[in-house]
Amino acid sequence: IEGETFVRASQGHSIKVVADEQLLKSLDLADADLPEICAHGTYHRHLPAIGHRGLIAGGEHGDRNHIHFVPYEPGDGRVISGMRYNVEVVLYINLKRALS
Repeated sequence: IEGETFVRASQGHSIKVVADEQLLKSLDLADADLPEICAHGTYHRHLPAIGHRGLIAGGEHGDRNHIHFVPYEPGDGRVISGMRYNVEVVLYINLKRALS
């Protein structure tokens, strides 16, 4: 929006006026700092839906723009956002394989 200043969180925006394509960095296999894995924390109750439909931003409601991932293990002090402290299940994504 012309003339407006926005402060953007690094994850979790569901506001439609935020232009993600101008703010996010795409991951590429050629990136030297590409993490080997990333993790997504969830709860047992969500596993049937994830198994059936895959990971969907906002889960069953689809009311989010992004799926949160972190490049660290749960409990690692570097995880400051993107994974709740009380997750019951951690799904690991092999980034190189996912991007291939």
